[in-house]
Amino acid sequence: MKHLILSLLFIISIFSASAFAQCTEGNCENGKGTYKYSDGAKYKGQWKNSRLDGQGTLIYLDGSNYVGQWKNNQRHGQGTYIYPDGSKYIGQFKDGQKHGQGTYIYPDGSKYVGQWKNGQMNGQGTLTYFGGSKYVGQWKNNSYIKNPKGNETHKTLAKKMAEGKSQKAESSKSSKVSEKTTNKRYHTVRAGETLYSISRRHDLTVQKIRLLNKLNDSSVIHPGQKLLLTL
Repeated sequence: MKHLILSLLFIISIFSASAFAQCTEGNCENGKGTYKYSDGAKYKGQWKNSRLDGQGTLIYLDGSNYVGQWKNNQRHGQGTYIYPDGSKYIGQFKDGQKHGQGTYIYPDGSKYVGQWKNGQMNGQGTLTYFGGSKYVGQWKNNSYIKNPKGNETHKTLAKKMAEGKSQKAESSKSSKVSEKTTNKRYHTVRAGETLYSISRRHDLTVQKIRLLNKLNDSSVIHPGQKLLLTL
């Protein structure tokens, strides 16, 4: 009886796996087919040697989706990735990461257009905020480095933002007063700083700074931005 129960459980487990992870349409080995994964994700597109290869669409369980080129089960080539929060990346991928020329549009409408490397902003690029402020120049690992020579307008703006004197900060006197009347402590991001360098400077962890400011792994900090350090 015990062996019979174990055999039934084994058969049920195999049936369940095949029922929830399977090729539901077409050719999922070499050709074009639709595959449903056990976690609810669904891929529809081209296959090669039973791997995602060519043009295809993958819809994830969290609501994000990717439409574009694949190579050896990795996002590779031109494509569009839409994140759960509504942000969007349109551009080149390499080995599953943003790499090459691409545009990242944030949920608030801000936009970065430029070069990427290993999933981060690296190289020449322009970050335009929803309010109209721009940063044009070189980027390294998601941090703004410098402006092109001769671009005095953007140099002046970058200097003001690095000193924490953005137009928004200057015109918002009430917010300054409220900050002074609390025990909250802030850090104004300067050009070239990263979350790691800021955490070392204030003896905090990167994770704590992210939690206090509701930042995720793909969030970008910029000169002039105020980061909350203590409540």
